[in-house]
Amino acid sequence: MSRAVAPVVLIAHGTVDERGRDELRALAHACGAGYGATVRCGVIEYPADGLQPVFAALAASADEARATGADEVRLVPLLLFPAGHARDDVRVIIRGAAQLHPDGCTCPGGAFRFRRMLGTTPLNA
Repeated sequence: MSRAVAPVVLIAHGTVDERGRDELRALAHACGAGYGATVRCGVIEYPADGLQPVFAALAASADEARATGADEVRLVPLLLFPAGHARDDVRVIIRGAAQLHPDGCTCPGGAFRFRRMLGTTPLNA
C-alpha cells in the first residue's frame, strides 16, 4: 500500500498587489503539481493583517492529512531573511498549530514539520 503524500503549507509574506497574489497562487499550484499533493498558501501580513490565513491553511491541511492518511503536514516558510516574520511569526505559528491541534495535526503521525526558510542564495540575493 502506498503512503499518502503530506500536504504542504507555504508561509509567505503576502502583498497588497493582486498580481503578486496571483503569482503566489500560481507558485503553489505549480509546486502541488510537481509534488503530487495539495500545496496551500498561508500569508502572514497581506492582504489582511494577522496570521489567520496561515492558521486556516494549517487547519485545512491537517484535515486533509487525516482524511488521506498522511502522517504529517509540511510547513515551508517562503521568507528570504531571518528577520521579524521569520523569527517572531513563525514561532507564533508553531505555538498556534500546537494549540489548534494539541495531538499534532490529528493525522496518523500527528506532526507539523517545518522545513528550512527559503532564505537567499547567490541566485536570488
